[in-house]
Amino acid sequence: MAKFRAGMLGWIAFAVLCGAIGYGAGLRSGQRWLLGEFQASNQAQLTLRVETLSLLQLGETAHAILSLEGEADGLARTIAGAKRLSQNLANDQHALSYYKTYLDAVPPSPDRARELAFALEGLPLIQPGKCQNNLKALLSRPPAIPAK
Repeated sequence: MAKFRAGMLGWIAFAVLCGAIGYGAGLRSGQRWLLGEFQASNQAQLTLRVETLSLLQLGETAHAILSLEGEADGLARTIAGAKRLSQNLANDQHALSYYKTYLDAVPPSPDRARELAFALEGLPLIQPGKCQNNLKALLSRPPAIPAK
């Protein structure tokens, strides 16, 4: 009976060890995949930034603004769509409120406003005194004419 127990404990220890090795390998594989996804996102973001900087250097300010606003719209929709998975909902809501405050100063076209409605509805505007310098300056200028 003692041999049976010792043999059984050995197999249990072996099974636990195998499970731990498998878990570790799977965890590492998942981390590599996630880092690869972040890296691909960073590469795409860098390419978009270079294109926008190129537009600015060429004096194409209106096109650069459209490009940046398109990126911001996409980010806002992504953040809003991932709220249920968020680890930091307060920061997500603050970022979306910050963008909503920008759009209050520079109203989007009706089509863009419709596309962003689900992402920004119910969020408060941020008071100008709580905004960073550039948005604060933008909010202090006379109201913009809505885009068409």
